[in-house]
Amino acid sequence: MRLFSLAHLGPPLLFALVACAGQSEGERCDFNNSGQDDCESGLVCVQAAELLDSSTDRCCPPEGAATSDERCIRSTGVGGTAGCGWQRRRLG
Repeated sequence: MRLFSLAHLGPPLLFALVACAGQSEGERCDFNNSGQDDCESGLVCVQAAELLDSSTDRCCPPEGAATSDERCIRSTGVGGTAGCGWQRRRLG
């Protein structure tokens, strides 16, 4: 009976361990717990406070690289209402 219940823990436990690995651009990550491990290759986990949409940490291209997801637009850190405060760069 005990062996039977342990066998059923395997798949959910495995799913929990890999559920957040390899997140694509704009997807959630956890900077404090996983660092860059949550994001797929070429992306970095950016802390929510550094993003215009500061709701959660997100996997984004490195600072200065082109982004295709609005959730990865970086905050300028400057207050005020004049101008847009950010610039989105896209690959041609």
